[in-house]
Amino acid sequence: MIWPDGFALAVMAMKFALYLGVLGAAGTVMAALMFRLDCIRALAGGFAIVGAGGALFDFSLRGGNLAGDVSGMIDPEMLGLLWSTSVGTAVLLAALLGLGALNKLHFVPALRIGDPAAATHLRNSIRIEGLLILAFLGVSAMLTSNLALLL
Repeated sequence: MIWPDGFALAVMAMKFALYLGVLGAAGTVMAALMFRLDCIRALAGGFAIVGAGGALFDFSLRGGNLAGDVSGMIDPEMLGLLWSTSVGTAVLLAALLGLGALNKLHFVPALRIGDPAAATHLRNSIRIEGLLILAFLGVSAMLTSNLALLL
């Protein structure tokens, strides 16, 4: 029997965390909508944090896998290679969706009740979203124009 190496086991664990987080958060929100539950923010937020952490650590693990050792997990050159793949696109998209959820669930309600700092936070969040959209479009353009598809 052939056992997987440490990177393969870590990637499997992070995939599990990613799927648990995404599906758990989506299921929590669907159950809250179906059964009109009010106290779901902490549970859905916890699942979202697990999913985001799994995605980011999986991204870092892929850099280590490219290098062949743990040093690749923080090597800017290895991680830079990953930004031009679908993994980088997924991380950018997850960050964009996370900021959108933060706006909807935290900044906009705070703005409605008159919190003076909420407008600044919302403005900064929207600026970051704009930069992420530009990065997402840039990565997508690189993927579709510079990389040859292997058939």
